[in-house]
Amino acid sequence: SFEDERGGTLDDAVGHLEAIEALVFLHAAERCPQKDPHALAPRTVRLDAGILKRETSGDKAVARVGVELAPALVVRRTLLILEATHSTDLGCHPFAQLLLDGAMSSGIVQRQVNPKVLGARHASSQTFESHFLLHAERCLIESVLEGVDPERSTALLQLHHRALDFLYWGPVWSDPRPTLHSETPLAGPRWHFAVAPKEGFEAAPYCDASRWGEDYLPRDGLDLGVETRYGWGPLQYALSRPAKGEAGGLESRYLTRSLDLGVPSPDVHSRVRGLFRKAGKESSDHSGSWAGYVGVLQNLGVL
Repeated sequence: SFEDERGGTLDDAVGHLEAIEALVFLHAAERCPQKDPHALAPRTVRLDAGILKRETSGDKAVARVGVELAPALVVRRTLLILEATHSTDLGCHPFAQLLLDGAMSSGIVQRQVNPKVLGARHASSQTFESHFLLHAERCLIESVLEGVDPERSTALLQLHHRALDFLYWGPVWSDPRPTLHSETPLAGPRWHFAVAPKEGFEAAPYCDASRWGEDYLPRDGLDLGVETRYGWGPLQYALSRPAKGEAGGLESRYLTRSLDLGVPSPDVHSRVRGLFRKAGKESSDHSGSWAGYVGVLQNLGVL
């Protein structure tokens, strides 16, 4: 939404936050001269009618989208944004810092009370959404921070791997079991999991070992589903960029874990054959999630 300078919410709020975030990054890419990838020519970006509900001429607004944007001005159903003059002004770095500051010790960022998840008995996370945040962290590292902010880039990589460890080795992981969506036992992180009591953010999350003990989850803190679609990208990234002191490539524990995911496979070749076999049916073709994983295996010389 947009918030005016007096703190009140405007009715002309943009409905989709992702559209505004995408606007920032797309304009950054468009305006970056090749000779200087960090320089941006100052200009005003016009976002014309259609997304604004009604005219509020002269109202000053600031987009509240999880990233910092320059103040905007609404004029005749048009949103005017003064574009930044340097890539570090685009809000990418504060957004990365927000992930670092907001994450729990498990590496998981999402903490919400959702009536559709675990009956709203706990603050929880949906595993597929946590995977999307892992992808966001990867994008920030590779497209924004690398070579520009090495300290924050390293911290975000560590956060990515910490969350991945929690999902694939912590209490959320499930060995092969019957699920709601498959008669064949599947292994993987559970669909939904509790992260904290629902009373409020002052309550210690369940990953706080000093409060709850190691690897604690309440007995009703998991559901019956198993996530097998979105893990390939994060596992591939971790085996390609291992933490300091960890083996990568063919020796990576993330590669080993990728063979356990879903229907366990005895080796890489069996795993890839199974993925391609599923891709032969439109209803089970999730190749967009695992194409990069297969590409890395090919680069490693095992395919």
